[in-house]
Amino acid sequence: MAYKRQIAYMDLVENGKKKRNAGFCKWEQRIDGHVLFISIHGLPENVSKEVGVYSKSGDCFGKLNIRKGRAEQKYLLQSSGQDMIYAPVRIRIPIGQEQEIVGEFPVEEGIDLAEKKAGVEQKPEPEIEIQAKPESGVELEIEPEIIQEPVVRKLPQTLSEWLETSCEKFRPFGTKTEYYRIALEDIYHLKEEYHVLRNNQFLLHGYYNYHYLILGKKDGKETGYWLGVPGIYHEREKMAARMYGFEKFEGSIPKYGVGDLGYYLISAG
Repeated sequence: MAYKRQIAYMDLVENGKKKRNAGFCKWEQRIDGHVLFISIHGLPENVSKEVGVYSKSGDCFGKLNIRKGRAEQKYLLQSSGQDMIYAPVRIRIPIGQEQEIVGEFPVEEGIDLAEKKAGVEQKPEPEIEIQAKPESGVELEIEPEIIQEPVVRKLPQTLSEWLETSCEKFRPFGTKTEYYRIALEDIYHLKEEYHVLRNNQFLLHGYYNYHYLILGKKDGKETGYWLGVPGIYHEREKMAARMYGFEKFEGSIPKYGVGDLGYYLISAG
């Protein structure tokens, strides 16, 4: 079980300029070590290559195989959880000339792996000395006030922004209702209370059969999203879906029967 976790969005950068969101990276500190998980998506399908994953200072965590614009990889970085406390501040994945994928963790909470190994001393916070009230007639020398520059934080994308910029849009039911095709790890973009759906056995069964999920806004007065997993309509399958929280089944035809392909839907917001 992880007792410290940080997640950072990753961007595709060309010639120093951000082009689009390209996935996310997650750093976990566990009792048995440290784990870095990389999930890349949203790249063109013709991008297939093996690349390196690097820290800010150039240390290589390992290789990453990108296939048709997507990749997922987990790296075990430490055998003991006592030597390293925080995540690295920056992850770099060069994928071409003047082109790389970059993810940045909050600077004030991170420390680079290579700097930790090298024992680089962190700069202490400036001390503010409080002067005692001077006696009458005694001049007190006032030290100049230290003004710290504010920390500029990069605001994460909203779920709707991420879907628009990173996911394939389509209409699975043959209607005007739009959904997005997502992967299992993309569930991390939902509110934290829905992350547990990654371990939902019915969802995993459908995902490993069809290799994708769908996510779309609810219609009408309802708010939030429907998360869907492909499946075959059958009364026994429908009963199993309900046991795991899936509320309904929808297909691409007005009336569907046993053996028709559709989607079992569960509320995700």
